[in-house]
Amino acid sequence: MGHELRPDLRSVTVCAVDSLNPRLAARALKISSSHCSFGDVVLFTHEDIETEARIVRTPHITSHKQYSDFVLKEVIQHIHTPWVLLIQWDGYVVDPSAWRAEFFDYDYIGARWPWCEDGMSVGNGGFSLRSAKLMRLIASDAFPLRERIHEDEFIGRICRPILEAEHGIRFAPDEVADRFSYEHTQPGGPTFGFHSPHNLFRHISDSELRELLQLAHPSTISADSMIALFGNYLAGGKFAAAQILYSRMRGTVSADYIRGKLIGLNAPRDFAQYWVLLCETAFGRKNIQR
Repeated sequence: MGHELRPDLRSVTVCAVDSLNPRLAARALKISSSHCSFGDVVLFTHEDIETEARIVRTPHITSHKQYSDFVLKEVIQHIHTPWVLLIQWDGYVVDPSAWRAEFFDYDYIGARWPWCEDGMSVGNGGFSLRSAKLMRLIASDAFPLRERIHEDEFIGRICRPILEAEHGIRFAPDEVADRFSYEHTQPGGPTFGFHSPHNLFRHISDSELRELLQLAHPSTISADSMIALFGNYLAGGKFAAAQILYSRMRGTVSADYIRGKLIGLNAPRDFAQYWVLLCETAFGRKNIQR
């Protein structure tokens, strides 16, 4: 195999903000840094953990609102590069060859929201490239915080018209966003990154799944997005990985809960009942053998 070409992204700080799964966020930063040469690597967290990233201590962030407020108003205070790649534990660089210099033509790029059909579909903040110019604007008093609005929605939908009309901020078009990352769309080709646990089946091995589950907070393991990942493993014929995940989920929630969530996530009822019963049988057999 040839050596991977590492994009020169010394003008970019890759960073993550995490108090629930800081070790998984450190893992995502390490993976991303292994693919690219970044100017800085920063983990914002309340814990002192082992990581090669520069740690910036934060309050203990325990809610979506606290996370959004910190990203919108505080992160830029610790950034010394003209660009920021904001990632989360469940979204990171997966294909450095998909990097394009044209990404720097825009102040904001994130995975497209396919349910938004009003010209403001870009996009997801969990793996997003942002200019420091945009982040300084958003952190200013001109853009007061709002209740019950996630930070990416605040930027990409609430503030976008003013940002474009009055400040010259450029949001990537859909076709560029689709080459940058994906979340709730099917990737049509290689992307620089991705976001959301339900897409992990494309990017991690069974051993990496085990490692991830050992580090994850219990509430993360039983989240809807992880149950969606379980369904994707089954649909893709990755039964060993599905069983690994099922066994860990059963440490926090019941079989009925998993079955009900699968059905709620639009899995056929027969499909959900069959596979949960099969995994439950294996789970019970494994516990008996201990």
